[in-house]
Parts: sequence; structure tokens; C-alpha cells
Amino acid sequence: MALEECAEFIMSIAKLQRKTNGTTLDGVCDEIADVKIMMEQMHLIFPDELIKTHREEKLKRLAERIGKDYGGET
Repeated sequence: MALEECAEFIMSIAKLQRKTNGTTLDGVCDEIADVKIMMEQMHLIFPDELIKTHREEKLKRLAERIGKDYGGET
């Protein structure tokens, strides 16, 4: 189901960008909500500490790329 929700989100963004098929900002926001709910479910399945570790590494790398000091968990 995670794959399906992400695919629907991707398609809604692509349609909004191309301004086709009647996709609206509201439709994209609806898909964002679905993906966020799915990610919350995924947090229950996968080890939280491992997710936190990967998130921290990615946030540090992002901060380095944009030249900001990253002080840790937000």
C-alpha cells in the first residue's frame, strides 16, 4: 500500500505541474495526507531508532549543503 500511495502522490504532482486532468492543489494535499498516514504506519513496522539515525544523517547533510548549522533532532 505504501507503494500505491506514493505513486498516487507522484502522479498528482506530475498532473498539477502539467496542469492536466483537473488535478488541483487540494488534490495534491489529499495525496500528501495519504502518504503521511502511510509513513506513520511504516514507523510502526520499522525500527524507530534506525529511522531516526538515517533522518539525522540526512538532515546534517542537507544543512551542510545549504550552509547552515544543524544542531540535532527537530
